[in-house]
Amino acid sequence: MNCVVIIAGREALPVRAIPFVTGWQSFSPDAVAEGLAHRLESGKLEGVTAYHIASDGSISAMLPKEWDGPARALDALSARLDEMEGDSYPAWREQSILELPSHCFVWRDELEKSVTGWWRVLYIVGERPGDKELNFTPRIPPNLEDAVREGMPKGGSAARHDTAAEAEPKVDDTIRDDDAELAALFDPVRVPTLEALFPDGGKWAKYAERAPRNGLIEAREGRGTFNPYRAARWWLERQAPAGWKWERCARVLANNLPHRSRDCGHLLTGNFD
Repeated sequence: MNCVVIIAGREALPVRAIPFVTGWQSFSPDAVAEGLAHRLESGKLEGVTAYHIASDGSISAMLPKEWDGPARALDALSARLDEMEGDSYPAWREQSILELPSHCFVWRDELEKSVTGWWRVLYIVGERPGDKELNFTPRIPPNLEDAVREGMPKGGSAARHDTAAEAEPKVDDTIRDDDAELAALFDPVRVPTLEALFPDGGKWAKYAERAPRNGLIEAREGRGTFNPYRAARWWLERQAPAGWKWERCARVLANNLPHRSRDCGHLLTGNFD
């Protein structure tokens, strides 16, 4: 499905299309709402303004506070789905899109600049070719296509059909090998240990509960246990905690290696002293 539409002679994207165009890579519906609400200290979606199309066809810029409602609705949806038995991720993927308001869009060039800038400094655990590419013709489930384009100009699809905002270098297999080697230095730990290593106001318990939906499941090694290296990488990528960069995480990890790996701290920090 081509998500690009022409509005006032300029290329635009429905807000509901952003998770699909980005491949849900750091820009799930809750992150979109919080970013447009300016609630993320990391500055995700910085420089992007959302607009809404009124019933008379007029266009108005939206204020950050207008995204507080969708952000709270998405929090409530997560809480309801957390109470479900089994895997609630498919339900989250479908229902969360509908919590983003229809008739709302962003300018394509603003989104491209913001997203590619964010990805340029982002480390993705197990990164694959294409993980940092915008795809303006993504596969969208047929039952959501009309919802994604709801309120957009009819017949306004742009003819332009490029799938990437900026070519990204292919991921060297050695990067993935190094990642696996560093993860193997650690024994799995439970949530309280993650909170102690990387304090986040008690949020690690909620992160763990929602692991199948938020991506933390990639760090899970057993029932209720996680690889601290992969968890730290996920935390930086998805939560962008204020005051934390990889160098600080690496020092914390190096200082908490299990006895069997105690002599391998230099692999994390690069410091042989």
